Order: sequence, then structure tokens, then C-alpha cells
Amino acid sequence: AAFVIGIAAIASGSPFLLLMTLAGVSAFTLALNWRVTSRLSALLAAAESELRERTAAEARLRETSEILSAILMSSPVATQAFDRDCRVLVWNPASERTFGWTAEELIGRPLPEAMIPLEDREGSRERILRTLAGSTTNGERVRRLTKNGEERWVDIYAAPLVGPDGTAIGIAGQLVDVTERIRIEADLLQAQKMGAVGLLASGIAHDFNNTLTGARGFAEVIRGSTTGRVRGDVLTLIEALDRGRLLTRQLLDLARRGDGARRTVDVRQAVIGVEPLIRRLIGDSVEVELDLLRDPLHVNVQIDQLEQALINLAINGRDAMPDGGRLRIAVGAVATQPPDVSGEEAHTIIAVGADRPALTDDVEIRVSDDGVGIEPMILASVFEPFFTTKPVGSGTGLGLAMVRGFVETAEGSLTVTSRVGIGTTFSIRLPRSTITES
Repeated sequence: AAFVIGIAAIASGSPFLLLMTLAGVSAFTLALNWRVTSRLSALLAAAESELRERTAAEARLRETSEILSAILMSSPVATQAFDRDCRVLVWNPASERTFGWTAEELIGRPLPEAMIPLEDREGSRERILRTLAGSTTNGERVRRLTKNGEERWVDIYAAPLVGPDGTAIGIAGQLVDVTERIRIEADLLQAQKMGAVGLLASGIAHDFNNTLTGARGFAEVIRGSTTGRVRGDVLTLIEALDRGRLLTRQLLDLARRGDGARRTVDVRQAVIGVEPLIRRLIGDSVEVELDLLRDPLHVNVQIDQLEQALINLAINGRDAMPDGGRLRIAVGAVATQPPDVSGEEAHTIIAVGADRPALTDDVEIRVSDDGVGIEPMILASVFEPFFTTKPVGSGTGLGLAMVRGFVETAEGSLTVTSRVGIGTTFSIRLPRSTITES
């Protein structure tokens, strides 16, 4: 309208119309500016609001990410994530502690095959495929290997990582190390078994031992009145009765661990006193060598358990030398050196007293043999009750368990060092008593 009026004003030369034209143009301009300004203000306000919301969302996302990262880093459970090709995306510190590989070694690289035992790899691949297909794993117990080859038992909890389009892009999971739990459960089962053995031993072993003692007495009477072949048969009978008495005594010692009275004894004299019985039990094919200090070495123990421990270790050494050899029993106030077998790999297990400080005035008893040695994989099991590598009927698995029980009762330490094909040394260290034997 202002444009039309302006044309008319110019055509007519009227000042009034020209003034009206200028006023209209100004009004139009003001109206247009107001509308543009209002629209720009609205757009700026909307952009500012969106920016504030985005900033707040990013802050919340950072906070959530930091919380999840803190949980992941501090979690005692091995937590891991992988893409579809099993390349490691997440490997938290608990995974490092459990399996030995660091995050720097694995992030972006495939999961090491060495972590999965060869015989378990097919099952692991099937589990991965099931998870990528959408299923979850809840507490499935499997074996895994650490970087240094140690076997661990873990319970696996896993679920698929889902992308924006709903398809699985990887796997997230936790591996709960239950190795120690399994060991504790096994120890509990063993304790229950030993409780049953204790009831059995306390119920029948004493009476059975009395029966054997009576039979042995009659056998001694018969031996005194016979000669020749019959006398030899009677000696064989006496040896069999002695083995039966030894077994019942071991059962009673296990059942009554720590119940007997202690007294101060000289370990040297205990070894000397039991030596004749040891020689008779291990036979002529094994040479017995004693290495004893001249000075008395007193300890506060149950004398019958000490003697039984020496007998059991001697029998164990004899069984390790089927073709004969040398059995050495050394007693000293300081550690005596084991045989020099340099160049051969030795394996040592501290069965009792791992936390006990080694005192210089301890009394040490070492029983060594030149036998076949003990395989490293079973070395830690030799002190378990009923564990034996001997054929059925040739061993009870109670001998070394009784030795362990004696050392625990005496508050000492027990160590075994073995070299396959070279021999084995059992070391018992007992607190030295300052009170002499009366």
C-alpha cells in the first residue's frame, strides 16, 4: 500500500502524499523488524534450552560413565567384554589379578587361546555362539588357565552386547573365581570324612588293637618253642600283626589328634630308640644312616606320635626305593643340607607352618631317601588322609596324614622337597624346649 501511495505522490507532486508514503514505509520496516527479531529470539531461546539440556545430559553421561568405570575398576570380580571376533574391549584389574594378563596386553587383541584348556575350547566356542544368538549364561562352572599355566575354576555370567539396531555386537561377562571355594568345600568334605573316621576309630580300633596284641603275644610264645620253617612262618605272622597294630594306631592318632599328654623328650634318643624297629620294617635292601648331634635336643611333644611319625616317614622312604637305596635320618639344631642334586629342578611344599617364623634354635628332623621322587602335580596332596599312589591293598594313605597331624599338634612346621628320579626330603622343625627331660 505504501508503495502504491508513493507512486501516486510522485506522479501528483503532492507533499502530503509523499509524507504519508514515508510514514508507511517506516511502519512496514518496523513491523518487519519486530517479526524477524521475535522469530530470532524464539530460535535463540530454543537453541539455548537445547544446549542446556545437551550439556546436562553430557554431564549426566560423564557422571554415569565415571561411576561405572569406578565400579568396574574396583570390582573384585573379573569383568570382561569382547566384540563378535572375540577382540578384548574391557579387561578390568580383577581380570589382571585372576589371570595374569594386563589390559595393555589384551585390549584390541583377540582373547588368548592359552587361557582356555585345549579340551574345553569346543565348549567355549559353542557358548560364545549361543550368547551372540541372544542367550545368557548364569553361573556355568568352567576351567580357565592363568598366564603362567595355573588352573582356575570360574563361574561364568555372560550376556550379549546389543547395538542400536538390536543385533548382538559382542559379549559382556563376569568370571567369578571359585577355586578357593572349591578347595574349602573339599576341605570341609575331608573334615566330615575324618569325623566319620574318628567315630569308627574310637569305636573299634582300641578293641581291635587289644585283639592284635593278644594274638601277637601268643605268636611270641609259639616262636620261642619252634625252630626251622615253622619259626620263620611265625615271624611272618608277627610282622603281619605288627602292621595291623600300626594301622589301628594311625587311626587312633588321627581320631585323637592333640588329645595326648606332652612331655619333654630328647629327639636324638627318640630316633635311637625307634631305629631297630625302623630297620626291621624297611628290610635289608634299604640302608639306614643316622646323623645325630651329640648334645641333647629337647622338644615338648607326645612321644608316641613322634616315634610313629618317624616310622611312617621311614616306610614312605622305603616304598619310594623298590630297588633299595639309602634312608637318612638327620637331627640337628640348625638346618642340615639336603643331598646335592644341582641341575635338577626341585619342588617344595610347606604342608604345615607356612606362617611360622623359622627360628634358629628349632630342632630339625630330616628324613631323606634316594627314591623315585614325587611328581609336582601331586606333591601338595600327599599329606591328605587316604591319598595314596600305591596299588589297592598296598597302602592306606594315612601315614603322611598322621605325620602332618603330629606336627600341627606340636606347633611346628613340615616341609617336603622332592626331585623326580633323585629323591625326597621331609623336614620337621619343632620348637626347642628349654626344660630338660626328667
